[in-house]
Amino acid sequence: MILPRVYFLRDNEQLLIERLTQRSVINGPAVAFTHPLDRAVVREAIRLTARQYLLLEDLLTGERRIERGPGLVFQQANELTIKLCDAVTLEKNDYLLIRDTLSGELKTVRGPRLFFPAADEEIIEKRRAIPLKANQYLRIMDQTTGNIRIERGEALVFLEPAEKEIKGVKDGVNIDQHNAAIVLDTCTGQLELIQTPQLFIPEAYQEVVSMIKRICLEAHETVVIRDPEGRFIFRRGTDVEPSFFLPPYHELVTFTWSTGLTKDQRNFRIERIDSRPKFMAYGFEARTRDNV
Repeated sequence: MILPRVYFLRDNEQLLIERLTQRSVINGPAVAFTHPLDRAVVREAIRLTARQYLLLEDLLTGERRIERGPGLVFQQANELTIKLCDAVTLEKNDYLLIRDTLSGELKTVRGPRLFFPAADEEIIEKRRAIPLKANQYLRIMDQTTGNIRIERGEALVFLEPAEKEIKGVKDGVNIDQHNAAIVLDTCTGQLELIQTPQLFIPEAYQEVVSMIKRICLEAHETVVIRDPEGRFIFRRGTDVEPSFFLPPYHELVTFTWSTGLTKDQRNFRIERIDSRPKFMAYGFEARTRDNV
């Protein structure tokens, strides 16, 4: 007479039974009986804390599942433990880049939270959101479409999977009665003068080329401006508007004057012509008929 084998299983134990054609499990606490020809193994359940998870795979179907803590995890008869991991803690300015292992699609998961991935999710990397102050902005490009957008502060910027920042965080420019900006439209190539007082933050396809100062003329001063067609424009301090910003594609004409007692040095350059009476010293050489 062949007697069965007896197993006394505690609450954290499991009996794996292997027969000729199948496998089965009995979870504790329990009293289990097996045939003497069966192969039986007692194994402990896997204990998970509140911050842990377990990835399991069915050896027959290939399907995977996630078990989250806290608690005891008993494997199914045909399951294999792939890995035991800690969940990812995400603060307010943290986020994760996640890949779906079945479709290959990417997505982001933002904090604050304790993140447990699904069975078919893979954590690519942990990132930090980009903080922007109230006077800052960030230019972002979608690498799949080429589209560009602007994010303005005050904000936390979370980039989407296909996005990347261009040239980092930049400060907006202060435009007031004394300062203006020359702005380039990167689509048309045209320059524009922005002089309305504001904290100027460019649009997606604008770039600040330079900052310029207002030109203020005294009543006795005159400047000459050359426009894009080569024509000359005179601006005087006695005009109704004695101060102005130089428009794009215009330039102040620079005059070169002679200096020195004999006026043989042409190295004095001016942009503002002073109309007030002035005296200048000259040196002349003259000889008499008798060559004295």
